[in-house]
This record gives sequence, C-alpha cells and structure tokens, in this order.
Amino acid sequence: MTKIPSLRSLVRNAEAVAHYSGRQPLVKPTLGKGVSLGRYTLEKKVGQGGYGQVWQGFDPSGKQYALKIDTLQLGFNIDCTDNTEFNNFSQVMATGGHSSIINFYGREESSGLSFCVLEYLDRGDLSRIIKKHGGIEPSGLPHLLALKYLRQITNGLGFLHQIGLIHNDIKPDNIMMDENGTLKLIDLGVASSYPIGIHAGTPKYYSPEKAKMSEIDQRSDIFALGITFFMMISGRHPFAGNGDSEERILSNIKNERRPSLQIFSLPKEMRQLLRGMLAPDLGSRINSCDDIIRMIDLAEKSLPNKESGWQKVLGKIFGVADRIMFGLYALVDRAKAVIFRPATL
Repeated sequence: MTKIPSLRSLVRNAEAVAHYSGRQPLVKPTLGKGVSLGRYTLEKKVGQGGYGQVWQGFDPSGKQYALKIDTLQLGFNIDCTDNTEFNNFSQVMATGGHSSIINFYGREESSGLSFCVLEYLDRGDLSRIIKKHGGIEPSGLPHLLALKYLRQITNGLGFLHQIGLIHNDIKPDNIMMDENGTLKLIDLGVASSYPIGIHAGTPKYYSPEKAKMSEIDQRSDIFALGITFFMMISGRHPFAGNGDSEERILSNIKNERRPSLQIFSLPKEMRQLLRGMLAPDLGSRINSCDDIIRMIDLAEKSLPNKESGWQKVLGKIFGVADRIMFGLYALVDRAKAVIFRPATL
C-alpha cells in the first residue's frame, strides 16, 4: 500500500524548496499572554486543535474576541493557510448569519500569521454543561431543557443545510453557550458542500454511512446530532459501554448495533425523536432539520413540567443493561477477529 505523506511533511518539503531558492524566512512570534497580533492582545489560550489554537484576545477598546490562529504556520517559512473555514464563515455571513452560529468578524494577518476573528463565548461548551449538571454519575439534563437546547442547535444546523453546507463535525465540544444562554455551533473547519465523498470529523460521532466511507449528505449531521441529544439527556454516548474506546464506539456504529437501551425509558415522543435521528438506514432517518423541529414541538407539549421518579429509576436500570449489551458486542467482535484472523506462514 502506498503511504500518503502527512500535511506536515509536505509543508517541510515545501519549506526546504523555499530555503534553497534563497527565500528569506518569515519571522513569526511565539504565542503567549501579552503578545500582540495586529490590533489584538492575547490574554489566554482557550482551545487547541490539530492545526490551530484559539486565544482570548482584546482590542484597544477592551472588547473580547476569540482568535483562531493557524499555528501550522509557526516554524515554517511558507504560507500554508487553510482557507476552508474562512470560506465557510464568509458564506454564512453573506447570507445574514444566524443566532445559533458563532459570529465571524473576518480574517486578518499579522507577523506572518493568519487568524480568524470570532465572537468570544465564555459560558463553556456543551460537554462541560452536561458534566457540570450530571456530576460524577452521568445523568443528563432535564428533558425540557435538553429539548430547548436541541431546538437552538437544530435551527443553526438547518441554516447551514439551507445554504448547502454540511457541518461534518457535530458534537458537544463544537457547541458553545453565549452570555444569554443560547447555544451556538462553532468550528466550520471541516464543513463542506454536500454530498461529500471525503470524510473528516470525530469518529465516535460518525453516521453508519460515514463510518463505511460512503457518500454522505445532511442526514449524516442529523445522526451526529442524535448522538449529541442522547448525551444531553443521559450523560452517556448511545453506542458506548463502560469505558469503550473511540475505536470500539465506531465499530458499534459501523456495524449498525442497537443504540442504548436507555432510550426505552424515555417518554414516547422523545423516544420517537431519538429513534428517527439515530436510524441506521437512511430511508428511515429523519430527513431534515425542519422535521426535527416539528418533533420537538410534539415532545415539548407532551412532557410534564417535572420528570417522574420511575423514569429516572428505569433509566438507571437500562444503563446497567447497556453495559452488559455493549460488553457482549465487544466479546463477539473479539471472537470474530480470532476466527477470521488471516493465516500466517
């Protein structure tokens, strides 16, 4: 099999060409508190990704921003800026933006670095909100609050789909809350026009078709949103047993394993909503964000103001059953690996 070179190795090769051609290196700063990038002063690092860092920064008036800096450029003498996220945000803002998508103010360059200037969201991401509510034992958010949050996220995602983009990496870490308590989608770095044949994102939030490397459309986002919604109401991943690795979770999704039995402890309308979002078969899956909103309306009307105690007890019982079920899945996969292991000479 031909080995595909990494992006970093390609950049280093390009840098070597630039060096031997007599090109002068760019002087790029070391990022840290108090460092100036154009009119912004860095305060603290608030995020780290594969190709970039996110810093809290201030302009001369004291207004806060999130500066997403393409740190792949650090240490290299060439411009290796990825324009994907900039182009996606530009498309969003050209159509008026959306209250459930992080505000984008533009891209700037300073000291040889390119960075996106974004709205600063200081209330944390959805993962943190779920953990803060659940404490040590995963329990999830109250149903009505989870449906409220799902509506906000779905509205933003529906907007992306309407302008022809798939987010491609829906997960709690990519959803943040603003000072007014509104959840917003962030990180359009791997968003793309659909259908998509080349995949990116976080494997344990893949849809079955994405896990099988098939072409995907907006329904892949809906599946990932279903995983995120289940995590909101349970504190757990719907395809994970106790301590399952990302590889194990992806295997359960790819093999279209039954999602968490805890779904059966939910009220009827929420159960139908989750089943529709997590349907492995594309023909059975909810087709659009508009359909999700309609089902949210039905679920909200049917829920009591306070969850019953028996549903919480039932949820814990099914949680134990989940650990047993996914444990059996793991044993089956290990047995298959042994039985069908290629013979060695």
